[in-house]
Amino acid sequence: MFVKIYREEEEHLFTFQEYTNIDVTEPEGIIAEESEWTKILTEDYFELLNKALAAELSAIIQYITQHEKASLEKLRKKETALEVITNKNKAQVVSDMLKEIFMQEMDHFEKIAERIYILGGECGYDPDPLPEVGENVDDFLKLDHKAEDYAIILYRKIIDEATKRGDITTKKLFEDILMDEERHYWMFDDFF
Repeated sequence: MFVKIYREEEEHLFTFQEYTNIDVTEPEGIIAEESEWTKILTEDYFELLNKALAAELSAIIQYITQHEKASLEKLRKKETALEVITNKNKAQVVSDMLKEIFMQEMDHFEKIAERIYILGGECGYDPDPLPEVGENVDDFLKLDHKAEDYAIILYRKIIDEATKRGDITTKKLFEDILMDEERHYWMFDDFF
């Protein structure tokens, strides 16, 4: 019985040795020349796209932190008749709104990062501008209004640059994201 097992193991060993002696390197094929359209993908273009990625990351951090702070504030006692009747206060409304918005910002982040990688670039992961959280719900609203304003201006610049370069896919991506950012801006603006 052990002789049979030994023989089978020896066969396995020889088979594996044959596999290890196989040349698995890829044969050199045709190396494609740089396409004409990829010449638009310059370092400054990727820097601009990475600015958008950094802004989304900043917004995600800012909005998640504010959502959590507002969640604690919403637990306080209801003070006005309207708060008692609706069983909601301003902090709860803002907290719920921020959760919806930061989920969309995460989606934007993912789409922008995917686009950068598809174009052959590398993504940076430092939030810029740095997130500003604030102390209370009113601070959150002012700071978030300002953050959305920054994003709108930046994304319009990216759309303009993508249009100049003929990068229609990036242009369309940022047009879609811009619609969300403008909606967020007006959601925050409703509180003023």
